Amino acid sequence: MNVIYLRTFFVSYVLFIALCAVVIGFLWWQNRKRHPEIALWLTNYILQFIAILLVTFRGLIPDFFSIILANVFIIGGTIIFYTGLCRYLGKEPRQWHNFIMLFVFTLLHAYLTYIYPSAAWRTINQSVAVIFICSQASWLMLKRE
Repeated sequence: MNVIYLRTFFVSYVLFIALCAVVIGFLWWQNRKRHPEIALWLTNYILQFIAILLVTFRGLIPDFFSIILANVFIIGGTIIFYTGLCRYLGKEPRQWHNFIMLFVFTLLHAYLTYIYPSAAWRTINQSVAVIFICSQASWLMLKRE
């Protein structure tokens, strides 16, 4: 049975995110005056690219970069993307709850990395944070409130 090597998967994912960042970069360049919020989408893709690149080098670089910082970039980038989506739709929601969640997420991720090491709980922490942000984006797109 052939099993895909995990690092190969991450390298292909890095290339895919880089391609997406390039496409969004061109869209931003063409529409930056009419829709400046596309810069937030581009920022998200750049953060996602850096995060996945850091995860790809796990074991070669310190855990702080490949676990803590990479995951903060993923969640922070998603918050930035949500903010850009809100602005694109003409909404200006308060983001304080998302930044509090990012702070709590970071502290919990550091705890689950250094004090009580558990990849399973880190995955749960990551999933809850993504669901928290994506549910807001879903509500925004469904209700536009």
